[in-house]
Amino acid sequence: PVLYTWKDLGVRFWPRYIKEGNCFAEKSCSLPEGMFCKPVKSVTKTFLRWHCQGWSSQKYCTWIPVQYPLISECKC
Repeated sequence: PVLYTWKDLGVRFWPRYIKEGNCFAEKSCSLPEGMFCKPVKSVTKTFLRWHCQGWSSQKYCTWIPVQYPLISECKC
């Protein structure tokens, strides 16, 4: 199974918190032992990142879309 944890991307991202998936790989998933869970499928989600250009008082700031892959399936 995919193990989900909340990840904080920081104040420059929206949404700031995402539910990120990981594969459990601390112990073998097979008999005899030797095989471990690996990601086999992911989905790409689009998040927004706050980005500013320029250092003067006339900065241009906008939200830019960022592609972020998230693990959706694990297999032994």
